[in-house]
Amino acid sequence: MSEMQFVVEDEKRNRVEYLEPPIKSENDEQEYRAIRLPNGFTALLISNEHSKPCTSQDSDKKDEEVAHCCLCVGAGCFNSLITPGIACYFEKLLEYTESENYLECVQILSYLQYNNFDAFISKYDGFTYASTECEHTIFYFQIKNKYLLSALDRFAAILIKPLKKDNFKQWREEVEAELRIVSSSYRNRIEQLFSFFALPGHPANMFSKDSFMQLYHRVDDNILFEEMVKFKIRHYSAHRIKFVIQAKLPLDTLKNNVIKCFFNVPSNWLPPDNMRNNNKSSFMHTSMYTLLNLTITIFSYDELQYLEEFLNVIFSFINLLKKEDHIMIFYHKDFNCLKLNKVENWSEAKYTKVDIPRECIERWKSIQPLPEFHLPLPNIFLPSDFSLISIPAKVPKYPLLLKTIAEYMVAYPPLLFKDLFEIIKVQGLKMYYDEFINPVKLVSQVKLTIFKLVQHSHVDKHTALCSINFKEFKDFAKFFTQYLYIQCLIEGNMTENDAIRNTEQFLKKMKCYPLTNNTLLQMRVIQIPLGTSYCKLKMVNKSNSKSVVTNYYQADVTSIKLSVLIELIVVIHNRRFDIRADLEFEYVLCDIKNINGILGYFITICAEADKYTTEYMDQSIEKYLTLFKEILKDISEEEFNNYKESIKQSWHIYDVYKKDGRNWNEIFIHLMFIIIMYKILFFKA
Repeated sequence: MSEMQFVVEDEKRNRVEYLEPPIKSENDEQEYRAIRLPNGFTALLISNEHSKPCTSQDSDKKDEEVAHCCLCVGAGCFNSLITPGIACYFEKLLEYTESENYLECVQILSYLQYNNFDAFISKYDGFTYASTECEHTIFYFQIKNKYLLSALDRFAAILIKPLKKDNFKQWREEVEAELRIVSSSYRNRIEQLFSFFALPGHPANMFSKDSFMQLYHRVDDNILFEEMVKFKIRHYSAHRIKFVIQAKLPLDTLKNNVIKCFFNVPSNWLPPDNMRNNNKSSFMHTSMYTLLNLTITIFSYDELQYLEEFLNVIFSFINLLKKEDHIMIFYHKDFNCLKLNKVENWSEAKYTKVDIPRECIERWKSIQPLPEFHLPLPNIFLPSDFSLISIPAKVPKYPLLLKTIAEYMVAYPPLLFKDLFEIIKVQGLKMYYDEFINPVKLVSQVKLTIFKLVQHSHVDKHTALCSINFKEFKDFAKFFTQYLYIQCLIEGNMTENDAIRNTEQFLKKMKCYPLTNNTLLQMRVIQIPLGTSYCKLKMVNKSNSKSVVTNYYQADVTSIKLSVLIELIVVIHNRRFDIRADLEFEYVLCDIKNINGILGYFITICAEADKYTTEYMDQSIEKYLTLFKEILKDISEEEFNNYKESIKQSWHIYDVYKKDGRNWNEIFIHLMFIIIMYKILFFKA
């Protein structure tokens, strides 16, 4: 490039438009600057350089501070109606696309190593996230300040450089395997079925998870790649991109970084797809529709005979809202007792469609609100005067909230009624179900049931909750508060004597007796015998194609030195193996585990069941451990010290943001060792 060309390029870079900064509160110490580059790329810069630190900082603390970046593209699943689902494919492509600069910096020869940006972020303790919405696609990542410019450069390269077809087939298989995973939770199934209610041709009807299945079965690699190239050229234009960056760096530094990295993002200056505007606020809205939810839960099949009355009540309430200029659209839940003659392809959920009689529709249009209905009354507790108020002469010393909690716990049984019990029971069943259909969580639960003498998994809890009736629960509640072992953590502006006095008053309100000796549960842990033991489970959720293998290595009774040594192993393992392992498997996780005072660590691998056997995954873990020994021999003193500093920094963050959790954990550990008197019993399996 000639000297004249350099001058012209610099002049273009300097033509940055400064936009109106956002309005901030007087107590906001952050600095803001909004800019627009010549290509239309808009960025909001947020500097908290002068914000007061929460704790004392080490000399190298600035190197460990984290920058947050979020990029929003004005294109989503509604913008890919010709080939539905292409937007979500493209979201995944950005996560997997390679950056040439990065390939030059590190020598990676494996053809599967395409996820370099994500690998770079993970390598330096960062975090990435991407989400495709109806009309927007969001990419978020965070990374330490000293690696921010390198991360921005790699991220911008994804937007600037053309898509490559290298290894596209392998990439597509990985992405589609991920997209085929269905969370069989109640909410996801309902949302999927709800998309069928939209009129034919409406984007909400055309885009659904079925679109991925259509692409998977009907579109070959060449056509899909061409469609993705067209989609990027059409929608991923600089003038339709909004970028926000927050860091403890000067605004000028942030501006220069944005200009340097995103100046060359191409722009076609084409207008976005024309969709009708909608400025109404709601739980969920797009430019074409607004969705609000009104749900009535029916707990038994017998209550279905009152379905018409339920619907009358719903529309009676809707008509009440219409008088107040509110509009609501609702859906009601599918019922298992109806004849389900359809199957949703994606989640294999059974459902049926029932036509609403015309007379019902006419009646609901004119039905009058029931006299029992009224809109929420004004909240008299919302402040309007923010001036300081004088303190009353007699302020009760006993905390009112703590007193109220104690009174309600004592008076709990009379407050129970069956409808509330059924509501909580249904919610509990859903929660347990969503937990144990997740293979990773299921493996974690089963692992604890093996090591602990007494441990109830979510499957056990779900089974038990199914059989509990209202009478059993009410009888239990009557005697629950008679014998208790109470632990208390008090933090805040309170002296030690006041804390003790308030706790004693709380105990008086509770009127409970201490637990008898035989009711204190001893926390026993099984000692793993020498050798290898296996526990294999069949997949609970058949629609999930993932296999999960967890290897647990038991160490010894907990101590400060042992916990630090294992934590060092975990940090080194995750830093050195995370990039390599992610190329072959979906993810590899190594972490420390304290099971009732017994330390150990585990390695978990998650992969596609149709690609790798569990035996191969287990052998891979052993291979990594063998390689890990060689890595330990080659680690330099400087690198080892960096790992130690990284652990120290994580402790500082934990102390600041999870102080109450750490303090409560100390109480739990004290209970574990004092009550059991340091006697942890071992049993050979």
